[in-house]
Amino acid sequence: MAEINKTAPVKQRTIRKKFMAFILLSVIGILFLNAVVTIVMKQLEGAELIDTKQTELERDLRSRSKIFAEFASGNLLSLYQAYYNPPLSGAAIDPNQAFKEYFVKSMKERLAKNQDIEYIYIYTVSPEMILDSIELEKGLRYSGQKARVVDDDSLTIRIKSNQMSVSKISIDDKPKLDIVMPIVDEYGTHVYSFQYIISYDDLERSLTVLNDQITKATNLSVLIIILLMLFSILVSYFLASFLAEKITHPIQELVEETSVIAAGNFDHEVDVASDDEVGILAQKFEEMRKAIKQNIRDIAKKAMGLEGSLELFSFPDLINFICMGQMKGSLIMESPTAKGKIYFAGGDIVHAHIGKAIQGEEAIYKFFVWTKGSFEFVNGSSTELVTVTEHWQHLLMEGARQTDEMDVIRHLIPGPNSILQLSSRPTKAQKEIKLTGDEVEAIRLIQRNKVVSKIVENSAHAEFETYKILYSLVSSGLVEVLS
Repeated sequence: MAEINKTAPVKQRTIRKKFMAFILLSVIGILFLNAVVTIVMKQLEGAELIDTKQTELERDLRSRSKIFAEFASGNLLSLYQAYYNPPLSGAAIDPNQAFKEYFVKSMKERLAKNQDIEYIYIYTVSPEMILDSIELEKGLRYSGQKARVVDDDSLTIRIKSNQMSVSKISIDDKPKLDIVMPIVDEYGTHVYSFQYIISYDDLERSLTVLNDQITKATNLSVLIIILLMLFSILVSYFLASFLAEKITHPIQELVEETSVIAAGNFDHEVDVASDDEVGILAQKFEEMRKAIKQNIRDIAKKAMGLEGSLELFSFPDLINFICMGQMKGSLIMESPTAKGKIYFAGGDIVHAHIGKAIQGEEAIYKFFVWTKGSFEFVNGSSTELVTVTEHWQHLLMEGARQTDEMDVIRHLIPGPNSILQLSSRPTKAQKEIKLTGDEVEAIRLIQRNKVVSKIVENSAHAEFETYKILYSLVSSGLVEVLS
């Protein structure tokens, strides 16, 4: 007797690793997405805060500069008129020295009160520039000998206007605030215009400080998020490990229990302590073990003689078992209505018959519909008749195909007791159908005997082929099924 193969060791499964990987990847993905969204939101909030702050600072700078221009322009003009060209004819002090002592010094003191002002220009309405604050730094005084006429059309319009104008300009790629302030005399006549160039340096320094603060806060937030992510991943790892153990341990127990059964020990009870789906699966395995054990007992009683019921073993399974086992002998088949026999030799079918009328491959195909009855294999019996030449595997495939087609045919022709008759009122199209010789012969058989079993019996074709011909006639409407 051949030695029974022992069950190979169960390969270590990776469901625990997959479960943990799924949990960890899900957590990491969610944390990463949340971190990205948080960082982006922080950056957007910072950018929005900077924009808001810049708008506020610009508005404040504009407001302060306008107020300064409104209140300081008259005072500066008085200073200009009094000391820029002092009437010191015949005096001991030099005019240039008086200019520096009284005008330049006083102008610097007043401008020092507003650090945002970068340049001041005074124009007549002609317009002609009569004061350039840059000259103050150099201590130069405009003599007026060479007129400094403004050649900028846009600036000319603003200087001649009696309304204050404010605009944002760029000098050397740096933003500046440009304010032109008209000065009128006591009669309401527009006599001068002041131009103030306001620096954005202090504003930009404030924005730089704010941006640095926001950057530090964002970096701190990123660091906190990273630390929280690492902590969450660590917690998730231990949680996933715990859950994986809770889930996979009962499965591992079930694998070990079923491995014992797979080794052939059907007396070992499947016992898994679990109250979830795994426990239910274990119960089903236990029920299956008991059923297999009982079936083995039943089969063992008949195994030596290879006999049993067709309800337990299907016909294709019997053929496959005998031919694959290279068995020689005869398989006796008996149904409630007929009896047949199949002979085997050299691992193939050589002869088959049902009664005396049906033999060969036709008998093989009729065995396919036998689902009730018994069988018995007689080892060693033989015959000299050879009525089957097709390989047994081809016979199984063809038998399965015919069985499927017969299921379709029975929708129109229920069985051998069905009664057929020619159509009493064929249509014009049906009359024009060109019939084959086999169909003409089938119509003659129907005219002689309307019962399907008699038609099959008298037909020159096998039962299956006869059914196919009758099915074609019924489908076309030339033949009707009465019952």
